[in-house]
Amino acid sequence: MNFNLSSIFILCAFTLCACSRPSAGPAANISPVKSDNISNQFVYDIAEDSTGQIWIGTFRGLNRYNSREFYQYFEGNDSLSLPDNQVYAVACDPTSNS
Repeated sequence: MNFNLSSIFILCAFTLCACSRPSAGPAANISPVKSDNISNQFVYDIAEDSTGQIWIGTFRGLNRYNSREFYQYFEGNDSLSLPDNQVYAVACDPTSNS
């Protein structure tokens, strides 16, 4: 199954909770919020992917920075969204070429 780079980082960034969420049906698009600032100043972890984008796990969501603007990812009701807004760890997939 192929995932886009954002999906891989989101899935790798979290240890899932013991409780499970109900499935939202077919995979929905993850729509980040575009911003000039980071979602929260309380940073837990930072990682750089193979394309040079910076991924930042904060107290309030996951942020991707591309040297111009931030893209913020938050908890949602679909199966591809973050399970929680507190992102404690961010890991990059070394095999990803995206």
